[in-house]
Amino acid sequence: MSAYFLKTKGINAVITLTIITESVLRMIAAVQGSYVLNSLIKFKIKQFIYFTALEIAAWLGFMICLFIEHYLQGKAIQKMDLLLRLDIMTVLSRKGYAEFHNQSANTYASWLTNDVTMIEERGFKKVYSVISFITNPIVSVIVLFQYHWSIVALTIGASLLTTFLPQVMHRRMEQANVATTRQNEEFLSKVGDALEGFDTLFAFHKTQPR
Repeated sequence: MSAYFLKTKGINAVITLTIITESVLRMIAAVQGSYVLNSLIKFKIKQFIYFTALEIAAWLGFMICLFIEHYLQGKAIQKMDLLLRLDIMTVLSRKGYAEFHNQSANTYASWLTNDVTMIEERGFKKVYSVISFITNPIVSVIVLFQYHWSIVALTIGASLLTTFLPQVMHRRMEQANVATTRQNEEFLSKVGDALEGFDTLFAFHKTQPR
């Protein structure tokens, strides 16, 4: 899978920088929010307006980066899906006649559709999620060290909990996805068999429903 990220390293580098920028802007907005509260408590109107403007600007920048990230992710995933399908077709084109017919055409179609979609959901998109999981705690730790080390410890603990707790259900989801893929292959095979029998049914005038 890493080969496809390397083949599209330009756009993926931009996506990574965008994700990092999102984390930085989100923390800047959070810090400015604390300054806004402090200035409000102290009745310092000018500081309140200044820090409020900075917080709004940070959130606007965050939303712009988020839009760019999702747009570029869609483009990058499309390119990697295309490269993956081309590789599958290259492998199939090199098979001999007998080897090619070891599997049905519907199975190969399933590889190009269902399997590619599964790799996209569980592979390509997960990489971007991992980048976010890594950058968010790092930026948070850098900023929170300015306040107190105990806050950093709490943040790390919460980050680990939210990162690894979903893995409890991960294996069950994998089994369900594999079962779904196999069922789709069987369904496509049965549909293909039914459609391939059209000529025979047509010859005996059995294509019209009763």
